[in-house]
Amino acid sequence: MNLKKEMLQSVNNEAEEILNMEESEAEARTLGFINDNQKANDVLYWVGSMDREEQELLEYQKQEIERIKRFTSLKVKSLHKKRSLFETALEGYFSTCKGKSLSLSNGKIGKRKQRDKVEVIDEVKFFEWHQENANGEMVKVVEKPIKSGVMNYLKETGECPPGIEYIEGKPQFYVCLLYTSDAADE
Repeated sequence: MNLKKEMLQSVNNEAEEILNMEESEAEARTLGFINDNQKANDVLYWVGSMDREEQELLEYQKQEIERIKRFTSLKVKSLHKKRSLFETALEGYFSTCKGKSLSLSNGKIGKRKQRDKVEVIDEVKFFEWHQENANGEMVKVVEKPIKSGVMNYLKETGECPPGIEYIEGKPQFYVCLLYTSDAADE
């Protein structure tokens, strides 16, 4: 093991020790964990390593989910085919019966009229027609604040409109990793 890898491993070992400490002691030790640029750079290496491992795990998870989806999709498709066959057979039998429904010990079969419905297939044509011919019972107008417009107004006037709460953005720490093929060899 070369010197750089040994240094990286010692940083990882120290982090493991901190993770196994009591919470109050670990918090104090964490604040003093990094004391120079080299150690900060080593810690960034481990953060990048963890990010790569997380990505590998998430990719594995995604592949397994897809495999399970394919398997269950085939099973569900088979069940739907069988159910459709049974329902068609029940519908055929019901057509020979009298009445609107038939109650049996394992359930009930019957026919009922579906509700009438409408579908909008061309909104532009409908709105053109509506403006000329109809009253307001066919269209709903929705008003809602445009946040970017409110922010521009607030910046220009310094005034916050009633019903609006201004929340000032706070600085947030970030870590930006530079990925290389193997940062440990540098």
